[in-house]
Amino acid sequence: MQPRSLFGEKREALRKFSSNLCVSVSLWLSCISLFFILSACGSGSESGKIFVPESGHVGNWVNPLFVGQNGFHGTVIKVPESGPRGASLFLIHCAACHGNDATGRIGPNIQGVPASFITAAIAVVPLMRGHAILSQGEIAGYLGSLKAGAEPVGFSIEVTSCRECHSSGLDGGIAQISCFSCHDGPEGPVGHPAGWADVRDDPARFHGRYGKDFVEACANCHGVDLNGGIGPRCAECHDGSIAPVLEPFVLRGF
Repeated sequence: MQPRSLFGEKREALRKFSSNLCVSVSLWLSCISLFFILSACGSGSESGKIFVPESGHVGNWVNPLFVGQNGFHGTVIKVPESGPRGASLFLIHCAACHGNDATGRIGPNIQGVPASFITAAIAVVPLMRGHAILSQGEIAGYLGSLKAGAEPVGFSIEVTSCRECHSSGLDGGIAQISCFSCHDGPEGPVGHPAGWADVRDDPARFHGRYGKDFVEACANCHGVDLNGGIGPRCAECHDGSIAPVLEPFVLRGF
């Protein structure tokens, strides 16, 4: 009986060793996976990161004055197809408001407008101030080709790293922030989802969360001081009666 008991003890020790080894390997693989996930979120902006776990996305991630620049979210995820440089500039800087074919979206139809028109718009339209760095002649040349019947240059949207936090459908996830709170796809309609004003128990759809954390994005439609643009004045509801009065706001950069 004694040899059999000794064999049983060795088998039990081997089982415990194997179990501990599996746990160690599992923890090691989890750490490696976390490293690669965070690494995927750590590229694409001027500072070398698009997401910092301690503070979130980089400072100009949603600021409309930085459309087309490296720290803006649309620039990070949009990849133009090969074509003339003017097409790439237009897709990154202008298409979000004027549409992929320049026939209008939030902004008006600008097919075929001359460079002087673009220069004047940058000087007059507050939210276009960040585009003064553009080569306007190259963009005007591309717009002229669209008016003449050329097909617009296409692009792809790369959101693999975004899905880590915003879910595979980009509609909330662990971040509880839906990418469709403001726009429904790269060329879809611009507007808020159903329940935006009153579904308080759904942070991924209720506007209060976004107004607190991403108020600069609101300025794109509601004006640089939220007193109205192509969208209404926020104070129409936030008057102290219907909803709380908002703190004074002016878009950073003005």
